[in-house]
Amino acid sequence: MKKIALDLSNNTDLPVYYLDESKHDFIDLIRMLDEKNNGNHYFLCLDRLGNFYRYLLEVFKKSSKAIFISCEKSSVLSRKLPQHFYQYISRQVDISEIEYSDVPKILEKIKQHGPWLRLSKMTEKQRTEEIFNKSKKQLLIGLLEATSGFGFHEIIKNDYSLITDDSERYLIILSGIATLQNTVASEVTLSRALEFLNCCNDIDKLCSKLVGIVNLNDKNEINTRHSLYIENLFDRHIDLDSIEKSIIAYISAFTVYPFPIVIHVNSSEAMVYKYLVNAKYLTKLLKEKNRVLSIYKKFEKKLEQEGLFLMQYGLALRMYNEHNKAHQMLEQAVIAYPNSAHIEHALAVQLFILCTKTNKLTASHYLDKAVGILNKLKTLPNDKFFGEQVDMYPIITLSEGHVSILDYLDRPEEAKIFAYQYFKNIEKIERKDGSNRLTETKEKLMKYYLNGTKFDFTYR
Repeated sequence: MKKIALDLSNNTDLPVYYLDESKHDFIDLIRMLDEKNNGNHYFLCLDRLGNFYRYLLEVFKKSSKAIFISCEKSSVLSRKLPQHFYQYISRQVDISEIEYSDVPKILEKIKQHGPWLRLSKMTEKQRTEEIFNKSKKQLLIGLLEATSGFGFHEIIKNDYSLITDDSERYLIILSGIATLQNTVASEVTLSRALEFLNCCNDIDKLCSKLVGIVNLNDKNEINTRHSLYIENLFDRHIDLDSIEKSIIAYISAFTVYPFPIVIHVNSSEAMVYKYLVNAKYLTKLLKEKNRVLSIYKKFEKKLEQEGLFLMQYGLALRMYNEHNKAHQMLEQAVIAYPNSAHIEHALAVQLFILCTKTNKLTASHYLDKAVGILNKLKTLPNDKFFGEQVDMYPIITLSEGHVSILDYLDRPEEAKIFAYQYFKNIEKIERKDGSNRLTETKEKLMKYYLNGTKFDFTYR
């Protein structure tokens, strides 16, 4: 993407901008660029479309002269992007694999600029095998393997094993956490975190010993070598104890701010904090239930007024089927941060879950409360405190939860009436903004209304 941006700036008269990190205030950034360019066209190159597509959907609904160019991994495109996003893509190019015809050009560049000694002792056929076949057509991995003779994983393992100083290792882990969220880390925050770990917190000195792995720029921001490199480190080479200690230290470094924390830090820091307390991401990093819940338990008192933290604590408890505790935590989150669509949505989902785990009288009470909450949530807007929309519209949660729980409570006639009403509501929404998820819900409601086909309330 950097090369594309550079080529554009050299070959077009239009202004060209490049953004390699997610921005909490992306919509405001576009507005500022529109004003700066007086309503004329300009290019904005974005690294990692998966981090921006929700904001872009908002931009596309309004008037902007920006021409967006972005890239993303194939797996993210297929899993994350909603179908209706593709209507806005005017041109799509797949460069996920190198082609056989690319190999001679790649070898020529390695001979001119890279380590050629090992490859020079091979036949042309062997060199091609190294670049094309052993790499499984992945360029970065192919270059690493061909020039070093080591496997991609072995290269990273050896790099990391040579670092024996705890302070340096923890700096890699801490800055790597920011990289996993495709953003940069703050020198000040990492300095506090390292101090909490009883490590050397002279970031400049540490970075000078980790050249090529960790970099401190002139904005006092820290970035790492490459997201693929960091992902491999976390998945294969860094022990869970070190990751857990680093997360505790990093969260501790954020507790010096007033609540809600995300509005008292810059956009990059806000993204890191949200990542650190996110139930899904913590589970991915720490893997074990006890480790994940112990993080939340440790900060339960210190962050008792922090709505985002309490909501994620509740979602973590839900994830591990501790539903009554999850309900209590989400109720606290609503008190700590009232009028948050995201927290109220999470609470309503939890109430639906509890309906099937209690007596019918209590279940009816939970059902009425959940329906009341969701009826208030006409949409879930981009909440500046949480930074992105949730994946399910309130109408999906409301219709599936309401109908399935009424049926569970042996009130099928009532359930069919609501199924028909919700079906008609969704039809209206689909005319403006359809999605596969809405269509799936509509089909469930139709089948239930016509022939009583049951379905369970599903949640994420």
